[in-house]
Amino acid sequence: LSLLPGICLAAYVGLSDSFRKDMPPREAILCWSCMMAALTFPFTCGAVGSHKRRRSFFEALQPMETTKIGEELLSSTDYGFFLVQLHMLWIVVSFFFWQKMAQELKARGELRPGHPAARTRKQKR
Repeated sequence: LSLLPGICLAAYVGLSDSFRKDMPPREAILCWSCMMAALTFPFTCGAVGSHKRRRSFFEALQPMETTKIGEELLSSTDYGFFLVQLHMLWIVVSFFFWQKMAQELKARGELRPGHPAARTRKQKR
């Protein structure tokens, strides 16, 4: 379920005028950071969910004899919530800075429809 918004955000960034060939490294890092943050979010949620399932399994076995690995999982703090929140922060911050960069490019006039950097392949032919 979280894959669809991630794909939509990545497509929005990838199809925008600010995502173009031969862009400066700073702009490329911002664009790719935003897309990768959005696309990897479902994997983060899946990893956290998997960890919580394993942990609950070992908690159910606690009255019985548990293994050393199970005891380590039971004694650890649940960091899944914080990991998901940090990943969401990465998405929001990278999108914010990407939007800010795109607005600066439009304000400077470097990015407008018809500009050679913003043309698509069909328009170049």
